Amino acid sequence: MYTANKRQEFAKKAFEYVKEVKNEHKDVEGKYLSYVKKFPVMIKTNGLLAALSFEYAKSNGDNWKENGGEKKAHGLLLNHIARFWGYENDESSNFQLIKDMVKWDSLTVIRKTDEIINLLNWMRRFAEGMLKEEKKNDS
Repeated sequence: MYTANKRQEFAKKAFEYVKEVKNEHKDVEGKYLSYVKKFPVMIKTNGLLAALSFEYAKSNGDNWKENGGEKKAHGLLLNHIARFWGYENDESSNFQLIKDMVKWDSLTVIRKTDEIINLLNWMRRFAEGMLKEEKKNDS
């Protein structure tokens, strides 16, 4: 169980990340919203390390900012997770996270899984209220 201060930290960071998407990455807000909703299930189904690796692969590695659409949204989500854990906000933070995660012991994986699920729950709440869903084609 987390203290009130820890829960506030999750909420504060989640709000910051979703606000960043709304203000600076409008081109991917619908896809980002979709991925934020789906990612906790992916973690619970496949495990944290596999889910993070999937996001890295889908983002086209460290070139995610140069891409649009899905790759950018995947990269942005992974970048927010990396930043939550103290990585710099730069091009190589996603790669550094992937490089470091393979060295984590099982207790670290369990702790980080719990942390990221809590962060993603807050991100989902804020994203549902702040971001626009992708428009579906009815054709």
